[in-house]
Amino acid sequence: MFKINTGNYSVSSLNPKDEKLVRITRIVNNKIFIDYSSPYKYVDYNYTATIQKVKPVTNISFKNLNIIDEKIITSDKDVTHTHSDDLTFVSGISIQYGVDVTFDRVCGFNTKLPVLFLNHLNRVTVSNGYIDSAAVVGPGEGYYTQFNYCNNIVFADSHAVNARHLVDFTGSSYAKVTKSSGRKMYSMTFQLHGAYEHHISYDNTSGTFNADSGTSFGNANSYISFIKHQGWITSNGYTSNYYISDSDIKLIRAFTSIIVNSSKVLLDLGDQKNPPYIPDMRTDENKKMVFNQCDIDFMSVGQSAVIANYDEYEFNESALRAKKASKDLTIDGGMLIDFLNVKKIIFNRNKEISRLKIRIKSDVKTKINFDFFENDMSCSAATYHISAKNLTQSLLTARLFNNSFVNDYSESNNVDLMNLISADGNSDSIQNVIMIGNTIDRANLVSSRSNDNDAYISENNILRNCNRIIGADIKHQHVEDVVI
Repeated sequence: MFKINTGNYSVSSLNPKDEKLVRITRIVNNKIFIDYSSPYKYVDYNYTATIQKVKPVTNISFKNLNIIDEKIITSDKDVTHTHSDDLTFVSGISIQYGVDVTFDRVCGFNTKLPVLFLNHLNRVTVSNGYIDSAAVVGPGEGYYTQFNYCNNIVFADSHAVNARHLVDFTGSSYAKVTKSSGRKMYSMTFQLHGAYEHHISYDNTSGTFNADSGTSFGNANSYISFIKHQGWITSNGYTSNYYISDSDIKLIRAFTSIIVNSSKVLLDLGDQKNPPYIPDMRTDENKKMVFNQCDIDFMSVGQSAVIANYDEYEFNESALRAKKASKDLTIDGGMLIDFLNVKKIIFNRNKEISRLKIRIKSDVKTKINFDFFENDMSCSAATYHISAKNLTQSLLTARLFNNSFVNDYSESNNVDLMNLISADGNSDSIQNVIMIGNTIDRANLVSSRSNDNDAYISENNILRNCNRIIGADIKHQHVEDVVI
C-alpha cells in the first residue's frame, strides 16, 4: 500500500496526494520502484511517502446478484446521515484491498448505501450493472459504484435511474467507462471528487459529469477524456489535459486545459458580473481551450460574458453562434465576449461567426496576439463587432487576413461595425494592426485615441460606404489597394 501527501489544499499551489495498492517491482539501493505512475509532480516538496505491506483478496468474482432493500424511507431523500435506523439499511458489497476483482450483473433496487463500495483495488471490472430508484440520495448515498483510490478499472454497460451517481471515482486512475448512462438522476451521473484522479476515459456514455467535490479533496484531476459522450460536463478547479471528441455536450465553467474536436457544444459562459471562466491558477502550465471543427452555441446570463487569464483560446473550422439563456433575454444585438488578459486569441477558418461581438481587454500588463484568419463573420447590430478596449500597459498585435465581414443590420445608415483599435483605448498601450485581403461590408476599419499605434491595411475590398478607413490619430499607418 503506497501513500504520499504533499500538503493540504492551497489557493496558490497544487499539493498532490495519492494512495494506491501497488506492487514493488525492484529495490535499488535506497530507491523503491513500483508498478504505478502519476502525472503529478512530487519534486521540491517536503513530504513523507510510505509503503505498507497488505494482503489483498485476489481473483474474486460476483455474478447475477440483485440487492433489494424493501425498507421504505419516508423522510426527505436528500437528507443524509440523519436516519435513526441507518444500521437497518441493506448493505451493498464493500471490498478493501483486492486484486483481480470482477462484478457482472450486480444490481440494486431501493438501496440507500452504494451498491458497490470499493477501496484500494487493483485490476477491477464492473459490467452489466444497474441501480433503480435509490431510496436516499444525499452525499455518500444512492450510488451504484464508488471507487476510492482504485487503479486499472473497467466499467462497462451499466446504467442508473433515479439515483445520485452511477459511478464515482475518488482518487482513482487508469479507468475506462464504456456504454453506460444515467437518467432522472438527483446529482451527476459521472462524478470525480477532485482527489487527483487521472487517466479516466468515458466512451459512448450519456449523462451529466462533474469534476470535483470541493477543496477538501484537492480540487484537481487531469487526463480525462470523452468520446461520443452526451450530457453536461462541469469543471471546477484544476482540470488539465481534458479531451473531448464526437460528442454532444454542454460545457460549464472553465477548464485548465481542454481540446474539443468534432462536437456539438453549448458553451455556458455564465455571468459577466461574476465570471466563472477563469482557469485554475495554481500551476504555471499553459492554460488553453481549443475547439476544432465544432458547432458551438455561446450562452451567458445577460448579453455579455468574460473569458479571462488564459494563455490561449482558439476556434478552428467551427460554427460559432450566440444563444440566449432564457426567453426573457434577446440576442438580436449580439452577445459581447470580453477576452480579458488572454495572451493568444485565434479564430481560424470558421465557417460561421454570427451574433457575437469580440472585445480584447486587459487590466494587467499583457502581450496579446489576436489572429483572425479566413473567417465568415456576420455583423448584426450597429455596434463594434471586433474591438479592443482598456488595454493596460499592454502590447496588442492583431492580424486579420482573408476574412469576410457581412453586415446584416437592417438600418440603412452607415454604422461602424468593426473598430479594432478602440476610440477609448488607454494611452499606455501599444497596438499594431495588420489587415490584408478582407472583404468588409460597411465598417470603420481602424480608429484610435492612443498614443503609439501602427496600422497596415492592404488589398481589402469595402463593399459599401464606410465612415472612414483609418483614424487620423494612428501614429504610423499604411493603406494601399483598398477597393471601395
